[in-house]
Amino acid sequence: MKKKTNTNKQTTPPSVVSTLTPDPVAVGGFTIGLDLGDRSHYVCVLDAAGEILHEGPMLNDRGALASLMTRHPAARPA
Repeated sequence: MKKKTNTNKQTTPPSVVSTLTPDPVAVGGFTIGLDLGDRSHYVCVLDAAGEILHEGPMLNDRGALASLMTRHPAARPA
C-alpha cells in the first residue's frame, strides 16, 4: 500500500469525533483503517487515490464507533 505524507495533518481529539459531519463519498470508494487499543483507537480514512480524508484518535467505546459509521455511511451494508 502506498504511504502518502500529509504535511497538513490534523488530528481530532477523541471527544470531538462525534460532532463532525459526514465526509463526502469519493468516486472509487475509500478505505478505513483502525488501530485498536485497550483504552483508545486510532482511525485513518483514505480516499480512492490514497489521500487522507480523516486521521486521528478516537475513544474505545460503542458511541465513537457509531460516530465513525455516521461519518462514513457507505462503509456499512445497506
